[in-house]
Amino acid sequence: MNKKLQPTLIALSLIATFGASATVYKIENIDSNFFVNGTIDGSRSGFGTVLNKSGNQLGGASGRFAIKLTPEQEQAITNSRVDVVFAKQKTEATVTNRAAKAIPAASHFIFTFDQNVEPTFIKVQIETIEDLISAQTYIFGINENSIVVGTTSSAAEKIADPDQKDTNASRSKPFYGYDFAQRAMLIDNGEVKVFKPQFSTYGGQSGFTAVNDSNFLVGYESVGIVPRSLKNIKDNCKSSKVPLKVCTGGFTHNKMSNPATAYYLRAFSWQYSDGQATNPTDLGILASKVNDEDNTTYSSLALGVNASGLIVGRSTAFRNNEKEVGKKFNVAVIFKNGEIIDLMDHGNMDWYQSKAVAISDDNLVIGSVTKNFSGYPREKFFIYDATDVTTETKVQLEFPLDLKATETDFSSKAKAINNNNIVVGNIEIDAVKSGSIRRTHGFVYDHANTKFSDINNLLTCHSLGFIENSDGSIAKHKFEISGENGETVTYEAGITIVDATDISDDGSIMATALVRLPKVKTKWVDSDGNDTTSDKEGATEVIVVDANGKAVFSVDGNGKPVTEQLPRAVVLRPTTGEACDISGQGIVEDKHVRQGAGFGWAMLVLSVFGFGRQRLKRN
Repeated sequence: MNKKLQPTLIALSLIATFGASATVYKIENIDSNFFVNGTIDGSRSGFGTVLNKSGNQLGGASGRFAIKLTPEQEQAITNSRVDVVFAKQKTEATVTNRAAKAIPAASHFIFTFDQNVEPTFIKVQIETIEDLISAQTYIFGINENSIVVGTTSSAAEKIADPDQKDTNASRSKPFYGYDFAQRAMLIDNGEVKVFKPQFSTYGGQSGFTAVNDSNFLVGYESVGIVPRSLKNIKDNCKSSKVPLKVCTGGFTHNKMSNPATAYYLRAFSWQYSDGQATNPTDLGILASKVNDEDNTTYSSLALGVNASGLIVGRSTAFRNNEKEVGKKFNVAVIFKNGEIIDLMDHGNMDWYQSKAVAISDDNLVIGSVTKNFSGYPREKFFIYDATDVTTETKVQLEFPLDLKATETDFSSKAKAINNNNIVVGNIEIDAVKSGSIRRTHGFVYDHANTKFSDINNLLTCHSLGFIENSDGSIAKHKFEISGENGETVTYEAGITIVDATDISDDGSIMATALVRLPKVKTKWVDSDGNDTTSDKEGATEVIVVDANGKAVFSVDGNGKPVTEQLPRAVVLRPTTGEACDISGQGIVEDKHVRQGAGFGWAMLVLSVFGFGRQRLKRN
């Protein structure tokens, strides 16, 4: 029996706020033994992405045939349409580029749940095992025709070193280059299709971000190259010592380097039919270059579309239409009838930027505004009825209250809205101002009833890892494992929903949970399998196994298992019964690191474009 403790003030306030009438959910992909099957076999992490009411659920995974991720990198990987697109441009000046002769390792893959809610790897750009470890794929949307949309990189290509002089010590090792780093991808009835942008110099860049049930696609594609990139290519890529494809993709090698090519991106729409994306339409942008010396990026993206073809997204704009580089910022927009409607309050200097990410068939737009809270920027999710909006409309965004009766400084990010106008996303739950990453929980917001709920307070006890004792009390399920000393050790189940990424019209939710798992013991070996240290050339980190070939789990000095909380994709279904009530049970909320629940420009670019220098992890 757990020691009785008073529930936290946060738990009490959430119970009082949310009440008992909200929908109750269960995790579909958790079995009777409390195992959450939420990523492809052998991968380190899984993340919920999209689903539809026809029964398709898809997720993203990292760690399979990929670099071993640091906690900071894990924290950054997620499927965000906005951040995946902008990461390359935002960080090119500060991120260390890919070591050009290191085998490139993708850090993001996609999978689908089958009818038994078993994760199944989806092959994209796959011909050989080397393709598998280098191509990176993200998915952003699905419709009721089961058309899946997103982005993918090409597989990496081996390119012989053009410098064959005896003074070149690495002349026998090939370079690795990409035809493209990010390109629009669509999956139709299991067939993967990749679409080339009209402007594809040095690979170009494009993506499909959403699709409605009429197979009307929205997204973005490159329309030009930022001048500073052209200059960098001229200055750094004309050497015969480095292949052009490698140089323009971003690299470091023998004290030579070049940042990845940066593109101007523009919001586009297409009509998909019979395997073709036709009628490409440039949706425009609110701002353009100030002058010929302006070397900054200008981009617009379409991020969501409803049944009637109303499109929402994000565009670069000038605050108060003052055409100066210092006045640039990104604003939430609606693309309607050939016009761009700006949803940003330009006069509010405490509003830094905004984006619109989705729209329901009732024309309810969701997105977020980054606001100033006592010197700290926080995203706050908004909802807006765009039924009658025009360029002349005085826009008034609505910011739903979240954890308290007044506006909080907890960042909240809306991710999706269904046609019952239920919104899902994530919200911070820690009050700490700075110096620490704030934890997040997934949320559900019922717009009709203005009811904001922490999903973790709407789950069944089994979905939270609890069992019921004979006296009616509840306690965490205990797992038994074999530790490195050969003895059986135990640890408690721990499941926390940290993000909700999509919701279908039947109320099902795709989400990401942190699941407590024992830490596997690893060691470093050389190419012959002999023990070595991590700093040795060619060293690889492998899992330690016992005499029976089973993984050995780490234990601390007291013989207790070392555990870590890793992301897992979870499918949440509405169910009957009551939500798990921990009040009075002595249960204290798990402390967790926000792995996979937040965004970080510098770390995300490592996952999106494979620029990491870390060694491969053998699975």
